[in-house]
Amino acid sequence: MKRIICLLLSLILCLAMPFAAMAAEGDDVDPAIYPMHPAMDSVLRTTGIGTEPPFDVQNDEVVWTVLYLMGVNWSNSFDAIVPEGADLLVPATLMEQFARAAFAEFTELPEIPIALSFSVAYDEETETYALAGSDAGDSYTEIDAIQMNDDGSAKVTLGLYMYSEEGSIGSLDFTLVPDPNVGDGSPFAYRIASIG
Repeated sequence: MKRIICLLLSLILCLAMPFAAMAAEGDDVDPAIYPMHPAMDSVLRTTGIGTEPPFDVQNDEVVWTVLYLMGVNWSNSFDAIVPEGADLLVPATLMEQFARAAFAEFTELPEIPIALSFSVAYDEETETYALAGSDAGDSYTEIDAIQMNDDGSAKVTLGLYMYSEEGSIGSLDFTLVPDPNVGDGSPFAYRIASIG
């Protein structure tokens, strides 16, 4: 009996979440927007609601903080990320896909800054990054609104919430543009072009 109740509750939750999103956003939303949630969440957690530090692909600490958060906080969303001891191992190809999704102007991964050298390490032999384990804390994010534009871009509002409080404590708007390299095996069809 308990198993049936658990299955029913799981089914209700799984069905309710997409329905709520569709009702709020309309039928014209590209479903490829939703896999961008890890990138947007990690950018919001790095820059904050007030966009400090600036969202800048030239700032190595910002880039690596975003990538670290994507790998650690969203590891369950990517089969290629595997645990090893207290670390998570991320293939270099996936890390590059993270960077391309998070920064529209991305060209190549920068050197790991000294400030993050205790959290991120690269192994040339295995072509993997080891990320020190962490947790997301007592907050979470939700996609609150999506507006598709005629040029193929989208405006997405990401809300920041606390588990201990009702309602959003703030939000950040993202402009997403289609990734011209879609189809190369990347889980992301868009890139973050700007925030604000």
